[in-house]
Amino acid sequence: MANTKKGQVVKTGLDKTITVAVITYKTHPLYKKRYIHSKKYLVNDPTNQAKLKDRVIIRQCRPISRRKRWALDQIIKNQPVKDTKKATKTTSKTSEANK
Repeated sequence: MANTKKGQVVKTGLDKTITVAVITYKTHPLYKKRYIHSKKYLVNDPTNQAKLKDRVIIRQCRPISRRKRWALDQIIKNQPVKDTKKATKTTSKTSEANK
């Protein structure tokens, strides 16, 4: 099995490429305090299916370009589109007030 990591999509500006931030916890050798370490990876997404803030699994692959050595394996969780129920409720109240 290839090397895999979990992360969050932080940038989707390039064609067929996403930027994924992988967060890990490390322990300081002297003070034994845990701290957050993050690293960004350029990931190949040939179908442009990953969106901003999606949780994804990436896997290591052959070099695709100078910095791109990871491929999108799976999208764990899509971020839902904002619900427009509040807007419809306010418009229905204003329409009732106008009657």
